[in-house]
Amino acid sequence: MKLTHLTTVVCISLTCTPVFAQSSTTSWTSDVVENYLNENKGSSINALTDLENNSRWYATIRAKSESNFYDGDHNGYLQANLRLRGSTEITDGLNFIGDFWMKAQENYSNTGKGNAQDGGDFNGFNDVNKWEQYRFGFENDALGALMFGRHSTTWTIFALDMGSQGILDSQGDFSKGDGKADNKVLYKSHFNNNLFVSASRDLDNEVYGLDIGYQTSDIYSYAPGSFGLYASVHNGAPAMKDGTKNLMGNMKSNMQFVGADEATPTYALAGFKQWGFDYRMVGQVAYSEMDEDETVDTIRARGGLTEGGLGYSTSLGIQKLPENMNGLSYILYGSSDEFGTSISPELRYIMTGKKVGMLQLWGTYTVHNDDENLATIGVQWDI
Repeated sequence: MKLTHLTTVVCISLTCTPVFAQSSTTSWTSDVVENYLNENKGSSINALTDLENNSRWYATIRAKSESNFYDGDHNGYLQANLRLRGSTEITDGLNFIGDFWMKAQENYSNTGKGNAQDGGDFNGFNDVNKWEQYRFGFENDALGALMFGRHSTTWTIFALDMGSQGILDSQGDFSKGDGKADNKVLYKSHFNNNLFVSASRDLDNEVYGLDIGYQTSDIYSYAPGSFGLYASVHNGAPAMKDGTKNLMGNMKSNMQFVGADEATPTYALAGFKQWGFDYRMVGQVAYSEMDEDETVDTIRARGGLTEGGLGYSTSLGIQKLPENMNGLSYILYGSSDEFGTSISPELRYIMTGKKVGMLQLWGTYTVHNDDENLATIGVQWDI
């Protein structure tokens, strides 16, 4: 699909009904940089902040570590993140927006597998140094945000972002070997009739993604009583987990993407529902057609790669949220696909406050019916 075709699809979606940003049911000021005018959100960058003119930029810091244990092996990482977000008003209703997220990571593996360069010695976060994501462009109150940057091909996958296993079986695009890729044109808007539209176009490999849905508030707002339902499509490389191993569709045996013209499209329906501030449920059904001569065994024999799709996948999760986001949270997450079924109970402790930010500690045990079981422990501190 050419860029002009993608633009036409978005334009039709916006003009078929009279819609104007922003939704009256969401607390966010921006569809991209959240409620940026709230001075309790991150740390203000004073040189870029002018609240009287609806302009504010803020910084957040995240430290995260996770360890996985399976079949006598274990691996993990230690991660440091710095993120800058904000919006500067140009004229009434038009803002320049930006979201810049840098990540540095130290990997560990007792077997030397993965990206760990030294087995287990800490040597200054030198295993991964990259932009986790960046987006910048212009946001209009009536038309939404048009941006350039590095991000995921579709937005719908984030509906599954629950616990340590969320998103892993979403069949999101990995055509560039990562869930997020550079050199993309991005569009995102949540209109006042709660129509949601997100679109992306990779200028390198011509991969596109399109999400259309209905939401009362953004996936990450956790607004009491909120819900969202989305349909998405992309022509990238669908990816999933097969136990601890990776699966990728539309990929040649040399780990090269088959190309947008040859790629099998991936379709998905996803959603979330929040009951008050007590319970949250997420779910998705995704499908990319497998080649006729492919089987689960032949794909596994090639290290999880196939030039066709990965078949069906379903995921469902439910979370009991702690009162005022302080205390124990209980998560039960399950997934089923062509390669097996897994269930992941998780216990998570969450502590929030003005001084502490948000501190989370978790332990998860994932049981697979056709692969090794996996135990995960982790900690994340957002300041």
